[in-house]
Amino acid sequence: MKPIVVLGSINQDMIIRVPDLPMPGETVLGRSLEIRPGGKGANQAVAASLLGGRVFLTGMVGDDGAGNQMITQIASRGVDISMVTVASGRLTGIATILVDDHGENMIAVAPGANSEVGTGHIKLAADILALEGGVAVAQMEVPEKTVTAAVHEFREMDGVVTMLNPSPVSGVSPEALNGVDIIVVNEVEAGQLARSARMVESYSQALDAAAVVASYGIRTVIVTLGRLGAVMYDDGDTIAVEPPPVEAVDTTGAGDAFMGALSVGVSSGWTMERSFDFAVRASAIATTRPGTQDALPSIHDIMDVEAELPVISRHSSSIRLSGEEVGGNGD
Repeated sequence: MKPIVVLGSINQDMIIRVPDLPMPGETVLGRSLEIRPGGKGANQAVAASLLGGRVFLTGMVGDDGAGNQMITQIASRGVDISMVTVASGRLTGIATILVDDHGENMIAVAPGANSEVGTGHIKLAADILALEGGVAVAQMEVPEKTVTAAVHEFREMDGVVTMLNPSPVSGVSPEALNGVDIIVVNEVEAGQLARSARMVESYSQALDAAAVVASYGIRTVIVTLGRLGAVMYDDGDTIAVEPPPVEAVDTTGAGDAFMGALSVGVSSGWTMERSFDFAVRASAIATTRPGTQDALPSIHDIMDVEAELPVISRHSSSIRLSGEEVGGNGD
């Protein structure tokens, strides 16, 4: 298995449980408050580690008590944190997460020390990847210019596969996307990247959006669709699957579980289809538990979900879903 190097954010998550998510201008009373380690970079690193990956995390925390607490907990999950640095005079990033009784969530992030992640962290990551190749994973909770520079450097390295989760997607430029091997977005992010006025709500819309995103020079685009499952556009081939049947209680960690699992599959040399299947399972399991890092599954959890995933359709140029043609021009 090749190493997985994650360049990304490290946050302290403040999770408030509410009956319903608030409307603009509305105040709702929460039932509970939980403080846990988070940040997309840290979450995806932990997700991959719990699934057997050799994981290195590079990023920044503040010189406050929260930073030390976060990296200690991340290290306890098997992640190498030797490339995590401390930003003097800065606070550790904080995310406020509202989760309602249906498992849906709203998230606001104050980046804090994550705003200082820069070229030094790219070099630290490159030093690991130069030894034997591997998988480089990034998100957008650190400066876009840093992510863009990292993608451009890593894509030139022998044996390195680049993976990007462009979240949050606001302000992401085509330059940041160009040359990425694998991009994973949810239904909202897919619509935004495809310059659509609407959220993706069906398999056909997901594949249309994926094709647009792929036009930026990306080999593989995956759109996760919550309860509908996920769609993968892989160098012109397409596959859509439903998730295993689960009862969701909190969707907060689903996307990070997906990225972590996918990076493990890719670093293990699996086919994209097998890696995709593995990631869909991991994502579904993560929704059955509260929290983010605490909800991430282990390899044993995924192996317990033995039922074959329902494949909606698979095709090398176009697929049909319930009589609906999606993408391509037929055989």
